[in-house]
Amino acid sequence: SYASADGPGAYKAPARPASGVLKIWGEGGAIWSGGDRFFQDAGTALAAFPNTTVSPPLDLTPKVGWEAATGFDYLIAGSPWHVSGQLRYGQSGQASAQILSSGRLDLGRGRVITASDTFDATYQESRWLADIAIGRDVFGTGPGALQVKGGLRLLDFETRATNSDLLRQNASIVDVGNVVFTNVDAAQANDGANRNSFLGAGPRVGVEGSIPFAGRWSLDYLSDVAVLFGVQRNVINSRSQSSASVPVLAQPGTSFTVSTERNTALFNADLQFGLSYWINENVKLGGSYRVDALINTQDTTFTPNRFTHGPRLTVTGQFDAR
Repeated sequence: SYASADGPGAYKAPARPASGVLKIWGEGGAIWSGGDRFFQDAGTALAAFPNTTVSPPLDLTPKVGWEAATGFDYLIAGSPWHVSGQLRYGQSGQASAQILSSGRLDLGRGRVITASDTFDATYQESRWLADIAIGRDVFGTGPGALQVKGGLRLLDFETRATNSDLLRQNASIVDVGNVVFTNVDAAQANDGANRNSFLGAGPRVGVEGSIPFAGRWSLDYLSDVAVLFGVQRNVINSRSQSSASVPVLAQPGTSFTVSTERNTALFNADLQFGLSYWINENVKLGGSYRVDALINTQDTTFTPNRFTHGPRLTVTGQFDAR
């Protein structure tokens, strides 16, 4: 519910308008992610091969992403009371990495195994929240009023990680019982997906307002804090399958899913400030910078501590609700 000035200096409404005032706004912008970093252990299936380099864990901290939001604020006619709400959705850019390795193992007597390993990993985060609140103007009326509000916040935060490992091998000679095979190809594919999520709700309190200056300009600000109680879930899916030019050497495929969950609480806070300009009595255009924090009050096993921030462009429409 960003930016709540009641109009430009040239169009000031009465301090307590006889009719209600409805504001509808929308905004969007870029987000950068900070806080806990995400690392994926790449390892290598070629650890037994001489001179194979083992890659350090891959840093897959989220890349630059985007966020969009919309909301409303209704000033009840003839009173300092407001009803407001907002809906936000944002997601990070997907981080990805790939490790390629190869090796050669000479077993003597013409037996040679060559192998290549390709490891891929991705990571991405997304979040949405919905607010509903009751507010009241304090410390002034009209465009310069400071609104204090309290209400409920519902928030969902998800992380999604995937990894795939493809091992290809060629053996010059393979003995299977009394049978000797030459130039045998084999492949082993391992795929995994890890989804962490938090869905919770809790009380939210905040302040917001505008300070008009220089005619149609205003300095806009808001800040919220919330404590969210909910459930964290972790779902791991894994699949393994193999193939070989000699069918008897192929291993049967396997797959499994592991799901765990627990109750927890998260702390959430945000701060936004910027400048706006009233194009006319009903439309305001603003630019701002926003910072959001999501802090796990227990540990980061499921949900990382995350700080997102970035610039926003906001359009606000104001109407008399008769």
